[in-house]
Amino acid sequence: MNVARILDFINRLTVNNNREWFNEHKDEWLQCKADIEAFVARWLEAMREIDPETADLKVSDCVYRIYRDIRFSHNKAPYKD
Repeated sequence: MNVARILDFINRLTVNNNREWFNEHKDEWLQCKADIEAFVARWLEAMREIDPETADLKVSDCVYRIYRDIRFSHNKAPYKD
C-alpha cells in the first residue's frame, strides 16, 4: 500500500474538490481505492483471529464512499476529503 500516494491524492482533492478535477484524476483514485481496500481486507483477516464478532464484516462495511450526498447538506463539495 502506498500511503504517501493516498495522502497526496486526498490533499490535492481537498484543494480541488470539483467534478472536473476528480474525473481527470479518476484512474489515480481507483488505484488508491484498490490499495485501501486491500489493506482493509488484510486487516479484517487479522481481526477475525482476535475478535470473532468481526467475522461477518466485509471491506465495504469498513470503508466510506468518497462521493458525498449533497442533497441536504450545506457543504456542496462533491467529494469527502
